[in-house]
Amino acid sequence: MAVSRLRIAIISLLFITACKTKTNTDSHEYAGDKFSANIRSTAARSPEEERLGFKLPEGFEISLFASEPQIGKPINFAFDAQGRMWVTQSFEYPFPSEPGKGTDKLTILEDTDHDGKADKFTVFSDTLNIPIGVLPVNDGAIVYSIPNIYKYTDSNGDGKVDNQKKLFGPFRINDTHGMINNLVRGYDGWIHSCHGYTNRDTIAGTDGEPISMISGNTFRFRTDGSRVEKTTDGRINPFGLVYDEKGYCYSTDCHTSPLYQLMRDADYTQWGKEEGMGFAPDMTSLSDEA
Repeated sequence: MAVSRLRIAIISLLFITACKTKTNTDSHEYAGDKFSANIRSTAARSPEEERLGFKLPEGFEISLFASEPQIGKPINFAFDAQGRMWVTQSFEYPFPSEPGKGTDKLTILEDTDHDGKADKFTVFSDTLNIPIGVLPVNDGAIVYSIPNIYKYTDSNGDGKVDNQKKLFGPFRINDTHGMINNLVRGYDGWIHSCHGYTNRDTIAGTDGEPISMISGNTFRFRTDGSRVEKTTDGRINPFGLVYDEKGYCYSTDCHTSPLYQLMRDADYTQWGKEEGMGFAPDMTSLSDEA
């Protein structure tokens, strides 16, 4: 029996600054990157050439959903109840803008003719600051944008933010690749998220009950900002959080054995070990993951 072919929507991460012609580079929305002088110039690949470069397991197929110039430097995405893809893009990374001067974007992508490619692009917000966490909700989105977690609301349904509320923060930004990321709604109805490397934060909801986090942690919070709770401790720089159909939570970290099945309130062995407390077990050995 033929193996079912699974189609995976992807976002191309091509950098147009490497285009073959000066005209294409200068005309692109994201041209003028201040780091381009330090990047070795190579011939650019088209999105189709990039697609053909993927090596996939048997039975899988990969197709292009969106690419430049409609989006640029995507770093996080999530789907809403309508099947639309919300994509955060950061031109600022790794150096954040001054407060109130962010130029990063959150764009809503839609496939209106159902051909497997995005054909409608709506900029929900273009004043964000390295937004590496996004979760669409009924009337907008919950987004991490330096230095806070915000609830952005679209009150008139035009696909653009017209109101914002700070839920939690400010968070420190000692390291901008280790911040609040991967906002996921759990089966408990709370929003779960990762907290990253070297940052030290103490935050509280409107109930006034604080939590403190150092480097790699996970935490959960209510969508109205009323309460926040730490859920795991002791990792380095978690980026990635997902629940399966049985309610098990999986997460990735940035070291040689990165895959975890998280246990609530567990302490892991990679950071800030406390003598005598004991640690949660590893999910797999390094040899298994290799």
